[in-house]
Amino acid sequence: MIRHSEYYKEVLASEAWQDLRSKVIEKSLDLTGNPVCAACKKTFSRSQVELHHLDYDFLGAETEDVVQLLCKGCHAVADNQRRTRVADARRERALETYVERKYGGFDYAPDDVEDEFDSWLESKC
Repeated sequence: MIRHSEYYKEVLASEAWQDLRSKVIEKSLDLTGNPVCAACKKTFSRSQVELHHLDYDFLGAETEDVVQLLCKGCHAVADNQRRTRVADARRERALETYVERKYGGFDYAPDDVEDEFDSWLESKC
């Protein structure tokens, strides 16, 4: 289960968030007046759709271009994809730091440096 910060919870409870949610929903209505999930393109009731943060760079200052209206199922998938992207980016930064500190850069590192890094990382856990 995901634990959100108190600030995150305050943002989602704010009038600004509710206004943004309403605005995004209004722009996504189909001909029957139901919101459409941006991912699966199916229609849902208003209570079955959620705003998804594409990232958290603008948490508390969201605009329509940094959120996406998704059904609950697609929202769970999108959250998992974002977590994977964030974890992959962290790993890449850590690998770059490791190689830079140990070898002075990738130009001087052995071809199997990623395997070496993974072994080193596992030994730290």
